[in-house]
Amino acid sequence: NYPLHPSSVKALDIRGGFSLILAALSTYGITDIHNTYHIQRGYSEIIPKLCSLGAKIEFKEEIAS
Repeated sequence: NYPLHPSSVKALDIRGGFSLILAALSTYGITDIHNTYHIQRGYSEIIPKLCSLGAKIEFKEEIAS
C-alpha cells in the first residue's frame, strides 16, 4: 500500500490534469495543481460539479510571471 501525499504538481494535458485532481482528492492535505487551463477548457464547469459531490476545491487564478 503506497499512500498518496499532497504536493505541488503541474497539469500537462487534459487527461493528466484530471487524473491529478482525482489523486489530489484522495489525499489528506492541500495539493496545488498548476496549469489548470487544460482542465478548465476541456471539462465544462468541472469545479462546481465536483464540489456538488462533496469535493473541497478552491480555484485561484495564476499570475503570469
